[in-house]
Amino acid sequence: MFASSANEMLATRLGQLLGLPVPRVEPIEVSKWLIEHARDLRIELAGTTASWKPGIHLASLYADDPAESQVFDYLPEALMDSVHNLADFGRVLVLDRWACNCDGRQAVFSRRGKRGYFATFIDQGYCFKRRGVEFSGFSLARGLCPKLRLPECNELGRVRAALSRA
Repeated sequence: MFASSANEMLATRLGQLLGLPVPRVEPIEVSKWLIEHARDLRIELAGTTASWKPGIHLASLYADDPAESQVFDYLPEALMDSVHNLADFGRVLVLDRWACNCDGRQAVFSRRGKRGYFATFIDQGYCFKRRGVEFSGFSLARGLCPKLRLPECNELGRVRAALSRA
């Protein structure tokens, strides 16, 4: 397992302990046979394709049951008010700040029927100063989903108080 996988696993487990909506992650064994026979196990990056290497990899549970819901990796800003757990963006900011997440905060949004959306936070692989980022002068909004304007969050006062204690 690579360092980013260990970071992903530890930060996700911390998120679970904090009650944040994060998918379950587990290490899994990926065999050479599976890599050779599963076309989906290819990494496409910058116009090149590479195969996985056999061994231990980190697996993430899907954000919601695909048979019962739709999952989106983007939600227009106009629909952010229909996210039921919008306050969790402020709560995950505390984890991002404490764990020195040097990547932008990513979320996926699931929807069952017409009842609005639910955010699940994914991709904690760049936590724990993986790139040696210094946080002096670090913006409060850094690490939030780009379409969420922090002042609109009802929890802003509590977020700032939690950050001052973090």
